[in-house]
Amino acid sequence: MAWPEFLAIILTGLGLTASITYYAMVLRNANKTRQTQLFMNLFTQLRSKDFVRDTRELSSGHGTTLKTSEENTVQGQTKKHLHYSTQQQISLME
Repeated sequence: MAWPEFLAIILTGLGLTASITYYAMVLRNANKTRQTQLFMNLFTQLRSKDFVRDTRELSSGHGTTLKTSEENTVQGQTKKHLHYSTQQQISLME
């Protein structure tokens, strides 16, 4: 007469095992998705025109004097950039 109780315990264990396995697979997939998204965002940033322009400006040594310049507003937000000349970059490193 203990057969139905035994069957209920076995089914509960199998259900719990299946749910833990499914949850682990979902977490693994989410982690891979995040890593892929991070890589793609990094790739996009490295290929942006602003990044390439700023990298060329820094590597060429043609910086402007230290100033804060306001650029065009984008969707109501003002961008501010700080520019350093080559001499000021060297003095900051010392």
